[in-house]
Amino acid sequence: MDVPKSTAKIIEECGYLAKEVRNVGLKGATDEEIMEQAKSEERIIIRDTDFGDVILYPKHP
Repeated sequence: MDVPKSTAKIIEECGYLAKEVRNVGLKGATDEEIMEQAKSEERIIIRDTDFGDVILYPKHP
């Protein structure tokens, strides 16, 4: 939710599909809810400092 809206536009202009958390029904969701959604859709999360914590979110669970 802390990524500028322009970021998704730039990603899409490069030929990738981008979704903003606030536009897919997850505005105000917990980190865990966002992570579960991303995992279920095999997506990556861009620029959220919480998700950079390898103790909370290890690369290979």
